[in-house]
Amino acid sequence: MAETISKRIVYGLTRNEWFERVLGERDEILLEKAIEMALSGHDKMLQFLLGRTLPPRIADNLLNMKRKLQGTLDQKADQVMQAMSDKEITPSEVEKVMGALQKQAMIHEATDVEKRIQALEETYKIGMKSSRKF
Repeated sequence: MAETISKRIVYGLTRNEWFERVLGERDEILLEKAIEMALSGHDKMLQFLLGRTLPPRIADNLLNMKRKLQGTLDQKADQVMQAMSDKEITPSEVEKVMGALQKQAMIHEATDVEKRIQALEETYKIGMKSSRKF
């Protein structure tokens, strides 16, 4: 094996090129063996094959969740938690949606603070005269 790795370095092959050259025509045989192992109960092989062939469902669930959410940020958070309770979305999906809501809340908060500062500056005629756009 060490000899093959050193040849890979000498020939300047990428990892994929090296695997193609080493596997050659055996790729179909290996795939058949992997399927056979998965069907005979090898959990890791089944997980590996399904992980490579099934499309992720997270993206669809998150898009649907985004479309459903209505109201204030705290109402949206309640709706997300309810969706998890109803098993519409997974805990990891909840984490992603809540993270997005948290970032949205931070943006709203920063915007509100900036408006308040501008109002104070205008009221008391203080502050910089140039625009403070981010």
